[in-house]
Amino acid sequence: MFEGRQQPTHKRVVTSQRCIRTNDIDSVGKSKRHLTGFTMLGHFSFGDYFKQESIRLGYKLVTEIYGIDSNNLIITVHPDDRETHELWSRYLPKERIVLTYENIWSSGQPGILGQCTEFFYDFEPHKKLDSIDLDSDRFLEFYNIVFVDSQVDIDGNIAPNPIKCIDSGLGLERLTYVLSNKASIYEIDCLCQSFEHPILKDHYRTCS
Repeated sequence: MFEGRQQPTHKRVVTSQRCIRTNDIDSVGKSKRHLTGFTMLGHFSFGDYFKQESIRLGYKLVTEIYGIDSNNLIITVHPDDRETHELWSRYLPKERIVLTYENIWSSGQPGILGQCTEFFYDFEPHKKLDSIDLDSDRFLEFYNIVFVDSQVDIDGNIAPNPIKCIDSGLGLERLTYVLSNKASIYEIDCLCQSFEHPILKDHYRTCS
C-alpha cells in the first residue's frame, strides 16, 4: 500500500499494535524510558495527506487532545527538510526546533524511506536550551512522523516513491509516562494496571 501496488480500503488509517524491541535491550532497567515490549499507536496516510496536514494533526493531538504544554515540546527535523522546518516554525519558537541528520527512517533494504520529524518531551522546560542532549533523561522521544517519499533497493539505490505517504508511531507507554508524572516509565499506569488518567484509561481499554 505504501508503494501504491495495492489499493487500501481507506487512505487514512489508525492502528494499535504490540511491538517487541531488542536493539537497545541493554538499556532496559538502566534508563528511565527503555522497554522491550510496548504498544505502538500509529496513523497512516496512503497518498492522502502529507507534511502540512500530518504536522497540524500531530500538534493538535499532542497539545489539545493530550493537553501537553507546547513549552514542554522539542521537535527534531532533518537539516535538508526546509519545508518541515518552516511548518514547525508556525507552532514553536526556533529554540525548540532541533536539526539532526538522524531524522531518516527506512523499513529496510529493499523498502520505503523518508525524512521524519520527532516529538520529544522536555521534563525541565525551565532550564536553558543552550546545548540540547536528546539522549539525556531530560528529554523523551515519544512520537515520530515519517514522510515516506522514497524507495531504497537492495543495493542502497534511492528512487522516488510513486505516492507520498505518512507512517507514524506514538508509544503508548511513553505517552503514559509523560502524562502520569511518574519518576520513570517503569511506574506508569499501564504497567502497574492502575489507570488514573482518564485519557489513558480510554486509550488502554481500546488498545487491549
